[in-house]
Amino acid sequence: MRGDAFVNRRSLARWGPAIAWAAVLFGLSSVPGRVYPRVSLTFADKLVHIAVYAVFGWLCARALLWTKRARPRWRTLVAAVALASSYGISDEVHQWFVPGRSADWRDVVADAIGAALGAALLLLTARPGRYPAEPDREANRLD
Repeated sequence: MRGDAFVNRRSLARWGPAIAWAAVLFGLSSVPGRVYPRVSLTFADKLVHIAVYAVFGWLCARALLWTKRARPRWRTLVAAVALASSYGISDEVHQWFVPGRSADWRDVVADAIGAALGAALLLLTARPGRYPAEPDREANRLD
């Protein structure tokens, strides 16, 4: 029983921030479109998508690095981008049902770009060995 509670707390610590950010994204996409201010900057909404999904990609990559199963960093990058992009697709479908909002495939592309940037930033800046699921670089050498 104690072990289960420990695992649940660890899982929450790993995935909680990503889940919380997904809830923030859901809340933002639930706001009717006419509430957001009009901006004269071309593609401003795409820049917002890139920024918020960069955070989400970073959080997904962080959670994946803390899981038990070791994987190369490129696989973590692919998994984080796939996870965040899948959520972006579901978010666009959700917006079909929100007054004043619409689904746009270009938003999904911006989401994927942001997720890739955020996940790559974490993977490029994380110290080797910082996350327990990272494979040992010495053990993976091909000498």
